[in-house]
Amino acid sequence: MLKTSNVKADSLLKTKDKDIQELKNKVQTILNNKNATSAELAEAKRLIAELKGNIETYTAQIEQLKAQNTQLTQEKQAVTEQRDIANKNLDSATQVIKQKEDVIDVGSTLHASNFNIVGIKEKNSGKEKVTTTAKRVDKLRISFDIDENKITKSEPKDIYVCITSPDGKPVAVDALGSGSFILRDGIQRPYTQKVQINYIQGQKQPVSVEWSQNTEFKTGDYKIEIFNNGFKIGEGTRSFKKGGLFG
Repeated sequence: MLKTSNVKADSLLKTKDKDIQELKNKVQTILNNKNATSAELAEAKRLIAELKGNIETYTAQIEQLKAQNTQLTQEKQAVTEQRDIANKNLDSATQVIKQKEDVIDVGSTLHASNFNIVGIKEKNSGKEKVTTTAKRVDKLRISFDIDENKITKSEPKDIYVCITSPDGKPVAVDALGSGSFILRDGIQRPYTQKVQINYIQGQKQPVSVEWSQNTEFKTGDYKIEIFNNGFKIGEGTRSFKKGGLFG
């Protein structure tokens, strides 16, 4: 609006300039004519009077436009200040919203409890037997509860199971679905297995994960850590021993 007003004022000034210049040219033409008649001199006198009146009107309009321009400048400054305040308030509001979203995001992280980790021996008959002897273990069965969370929405959630073998190395086999994910501190962490659960808001939910590998399980402590949303949400340990005389 301010720009449009200035353009209109500029156009008006240019039009007045042109009109006055045309009158000046007419008067000058008559005055330059040494043989000008009385009628022509009378016309020049009339034109001079008209020119004088136009200049007075023009001057008044210029003063008015100057006043308007000053007002527009002040209004523009006020609008600019209001805009800057609005932008500052918007930035502050955006920051507050971001902080609240971060709090909600962290608060929506799931939590695991009631860990039960056992080694399973699969018999030829198809039956299963729990064992604590390393070389008899065919697979790990890891079960735990995802505790109720009233903030977390009902939607699919990724759970990362990270197993560390007794030698301190992460258990990861790409061919069996292992991979990596990013922790909240930006560190990349290998995972043994990823499980997706259909979480229901505010409800406790049991989860069971099985891991079998193409190599024998080792003697010692297997550490199992569970992650969600970039955070560790629980962990447990299972120890396997050497076999007896007959294995």
